[in-house]
Amino acid sequence: MTFAIFLLKWIRLTAIGLLNKYRAYKKFRIVLPLGSHINSVANITIGTGFGFSQGCMLFAQDEPGVASIDIGDNVKCNFNVMINADCGGRIRIGNNVLLGPGVMMRASNHAYGDNTIPIIEQGHSAGVIVIEDNVWIGANVVVLPGVTIASGSIIAAGSLVNKSVPANMIYGGIPAAFIKTR
Repeated sequence: MTFAIFLLKWIRLTAIGLLNKYRAYKKFRIVLPLGSHINSVANITIGTGFGFSQGCMLFAQDEPGVASIDIGDNVKCNFNVMINADCGGRIRIGNNVLLGPGVMMRASNHAYGDNTIPIIEQGHSAGVIVIEDNVWIGANVVVLPGVTIASGSIIAAGSLVNKSVPANMIYGGIPAAFIKTR
């Protein structure tokens, strides 16, 4: 085998290996690393400059227009971010937002109001999550339905955000509480 043939085979195998590690989404004009996933692309919009690390997932499973995820420009998602708007939920993320590794947003919850019916059979209660522009959400933060994190705010790593956060504030803890003004 000549060196040229060897080189061509090596290039081909390398290219195939690289292609198998990424997933392309034509609608968004992006290529995601292996382990990342976008489900129900009809219910999701993504702006320009979107960054999505390995293990990140977007879910908006429902009939078109019922659940939705709207992501602005220059949003960066670190490893293992999950943004879930299933079951009628809605999530809007503004521009220039940083999401640390392990951030979890879920815009709906299981209904549980009737003690005579198993929770698994009671359906879901849809909600809305809004992350405004220029927000930084630290590692392993959980954001629950009904929350708005206003522009310029920072959420400390490991926090549980169950109430809205005013603009230019730093919140942290379980549940997240005021730490200081930026």
